[in-house]
Amino acid sequence: MKTAGPARFDLTPTAGRGISVSIVEDDVDLREQLAESLGGWGFAVSAWGSAADLYLGLLDAGGASDLLVLDLGLPGESGVQALQRLRAHAVGAGMGVVVLTGEAGADIRMQVLLDGADAYLVKPISARVLAATLLSVHRRFANTSTPRQQPCWTLNSDGWMLHAPNGHAVALTAAERDLVQFLSAAPAKVFTREQIIRGMGHKSEYYLDHRLNMVVSRLRSKVRSQTGIALPLHTVRHRGLMWHPPA
Repeated sequence: MKTAGPARFDLTPTAGRGISVSIVEDDVDLREQLAESLGGWGFAVSAWGSAADLYLGLLDAGGASDLLVLDLGLPGESGVQALQRLRAHAVGAGMGVVVLTGEAGADIRMQVLLDGADAYLVKPISARVLAATLLSVHRRFANTSTPRQQPCWTLNSDGWMLHAPNGHAVALTAAERDLVQFLSAAPAKVFTREQIIRGMGHKSEYYLDHRLNMVVSRLRSKVRSQTGIALPLHTVRHRGLMWHPPA
């Protein structure tokens, strides 16, 4: 008597609805195939060919995706470096990361899992398995009662102390205080350098542009060294600066 094989499980066209996914994969054909397949199950997909393109894409989108599919063998900055950078930054702290790579070694698997990856898949793999893994990771994030990090940057009442999401605090100079107070009052809004200088209480014709550059550079360096994470002060090319902590 012939026995029936196991029933094929499939995903509904709305399985990923409401879930945003970024894909970082330098193989164009594979990247497009995965984006099309995941989009067919309702995921909102953005796809990039390198870590640098991902960072710009997240900046343009105003924050992180819910989930990230990350290749390790990327041009420029590797996937391992990108994972470490994202986990050290408030923007990437709460994003689910699924590594999808051709590297099957136990050592690299252990490294990226310890660096913060939530799942590790080895190519080749079906888009269905990837989609199921993404749904599983997203469900774990949605159901957890204690998020990894509260991505909140705050100034104390007098504005002289900036508190990072990981609990560290940074004392500000007068210029740094003026800069952070002005930009953080309108998060995600891009200001020109002239608007920022005026907002800090100076006249643009007397406050030279390189002085603002020095304040920004020193503040970023100080915050990174004292808190271990990056300041959510972003440069928008040809436009200006914006304060954009994750929502």
